[in-house]
Amino acid sequence: METRPKLRLFRYLVPVVIVLAILFSVRQCNRKQEKPLGHPRDYISIAKEGILRVATEYNSTSFYVDGDTISGFHYELIEAFARDKGLNAEIIPLMSFEERLKGLADGRFDVIAFGILATSELKDSLLLTTPIVLNKQVLVQRRATEENDSLYIRSQLDLAQRTLHVVKGSPSILRIR
Repeated sequence: METRPKLRLFRYLVPVVIVLAILFSVRQCNRKQEKPLGHPRDYISIAKEGILRVATEYNSTSFYVDGDTISGFHYELIEAFARDKGLNAEIIPLMSFEERLKGLADGRFDVIAFGILATSELKDSLLLTTPIVLNKQVLVQRRATEENDSLYIRSQLDLAQRTLHVVKGSPSILRIR
């Protein structure tokens, strides 16, 4: 009588162990087939998959949702490009400029659709398009109260030893430095 419970346990335990082993090995095989992140994709890989992964900023200029409509200057540009190349654009809104650069470097994104300042540091590490919009940095300050107001900044040299407040992760920091 003592062998029957052991036999019953053996009958149920062995198939469970076999099923778990099969599930584990299939899961490991799927992980090996996934392309690891860490390397930017080339155009051939993008075209083969048919999806262009794009990082942009969520704001009224780049990309925004208004009711049931998606709009924005950079959104429209990337959609036109993807349509022309027969691709589907996967838009990923990301507010941090540093995170967009990091995602581009490690292969999470194929393109950054955003107005990036063309600094020498970025030119060395990125392939930038021909500029679509040209603009200048501006300093926002209060008006001069008198002719010789010591707080009023008249040239870039007056910024030396001053405290500037800039949006965290802004590409403007590179230019200011």
